[in-house]
Amino acid sequence: MRKETDHKENFKRQSERANSEILSFAQQRLWFLDKLMGPNPVYNIGRQLKLVGDLDKEALRRSMNEIVRRHNVLRSSFREEMGEPIQLINDHLTIELPVVSLEELKEDKRKLEAIRLEKEEAERPFDLGNGPLIRAMLVRMEPQHHLLNITIHHIVFDGWSIDVFNRELSILYSTYRKNAVSPLEVLTMQYPEYAVRQREWLQGEALEKEMSYWRRQLANLPVIDLPTDHPRPKMPSFKGSNLNMPLTSDLTEQLEVLGRKNKATNYMVLLSAFMVLLHRYTSQNEIVVGSPIAGRTRVELEQMIGFFVNTLILRTDLSGDPPFDELLARVVDVSLNAFTNQQVPFEKLVEELQPERELNRNPLIQIMFAFQNAKDDGLKLDSLDVEELPREEGTSKFDLTLLARKQDGMLEIKANYATDLFNKSTIERMLGHYGKLLEGIADDPGKTISKLPILTESEERRMLVGWNNTEKAYPKDLCAHHLFENQAKRTPDKVALVFDGQTMTYAELDEKANQIANHL
Repeated sequence: MRKETDHKENFKRQSERANSEILSFAQQRLWFLDKLMGPNPVYNIGRQLKLVGDLDKEALRRSMNEIVRRHNVLRSSFREEMGEPIQLINDHLTIELPVVSLEELKEDKRKLEAIRLEKEEAERPFDLGNGPLIRAMLVRMEPQHHLLNITIHHIVFDGWSIDVFNRELSILYSTYRKNAVSPLEVLTMQYPEYAVRQREWLQGEALEKEMSYWRRQLANLPVIDLPTDHPRPKMPSFKGSNLNMPLTSDLTEQLEVLGRKNKATNYMVLLSAFMVLLHRYTSQNEIVVGSPIAGRTRVELEQMIGFFVNTLILRTDLSGDPPFDELLARVVDVSLNAFTNQQVPFEKLVEELQPERELNRNPLIQIMFAFQNAKDDGLKLDSLDVEELPREEGTSKFDLTLLARKQDGMLEIKANYATDLFNKSTIERMLGHYGKLLEGIADDPGKTISKLPILTESEERRMLVGWNNTEKAYPKDLCAHHLFENQAKRTPDKVALVFDGQTMTYAELDEKANQIANHL
């Protein structure tokens, strides 16, 4: 009873402090990782936007600074006080918008320099203790052609925040070009207030109900032992790379029909197939993957910028060699239960379950799956053609992350992988197997998961034809011992026999064979 009273009193004292001093559970984890590993770019969120047309640089700068003023989490810095992290909100923070001109360079060198600058910006670590945790740069390629590089630390930003940022920047840029006043309504809540309320919400019966579900679901959680090309390093570098695989429109449609028939979303169908792939690679019957979820469970959170995303742990039983459509039903059930109990932060689960900590391995999960719903309402700026340019991410937070998205009527799969563990050729082969698996599922979802095809046509041909093509032409007038004697003459000192740590050359083996033959 005393422990519970002390906990309530401690929380009351925390709540009475300035809201800016409270971290959310998710922020606390990233702060801890930053302290553990030191400043690094693994949690940088970088964007590069191509702007073509008559750019009003001052309106753009004012717009970005108004967003920073509106969302005080973007003015955050973090430090430790009495052994605990606290979040400080700067009263005023001005984001500069430096312009780097590359106009004088030749076109090929201009492009290379633009790539170098973007990579340098994306990989430059932030200092959480001092901030700012957002920076921007304009690269002037031509008078009517600019590149806008924006980099923000994940501790104050997430994927949903990009859409909030786009909407507000679009409105503000148009407004400030006309020298008008911002029409955006005042936010009803700021992120530090959410951080305090999160701890209020996650108490008592509501918390215990969800925690009891996760305790049952994650008891004796297995580690997915995916075969790697390289041994796991003692300390990960978090270096990563990406590979993409588009699916055809026909296959996309077949998978969507399969989903509708089984009351499953694209996410659930593709996740089930991914679990089959992991099962076939590891021979493990229990497959565990992490999956991000927006975490915006209340209406007032939808218009806020901040770090709300949560990670769900999805554990599925693949034992008994079920037909794929039966496995899909299992995945639907696991997913819906996880969504129902999504309020508990991943960090709270780690704290509760206390898995063995390893510096070179993420706690609880090493493999992620995500489905990204492409938005049509991207950034729109008056008098400018805006295009979000694809970026080559040089980091990977997990061993392997499979990301799926639907764009222009077709599904696309992207693999983000740790280059400490995997070669590019291995991930290419894995994506090929996943694509073949999806084709087999679309053709016959009633087939058991062990019978679903996984090998590509070239791999099947190599196994069935190439590796079985053992026919060899030998001289018809020579016996086997004559052929061996000829080989012994060609390579007398080459090792012919190895047994129990001892070796014998062709010359030695030939001599021993002749001695036995003479004796016989």
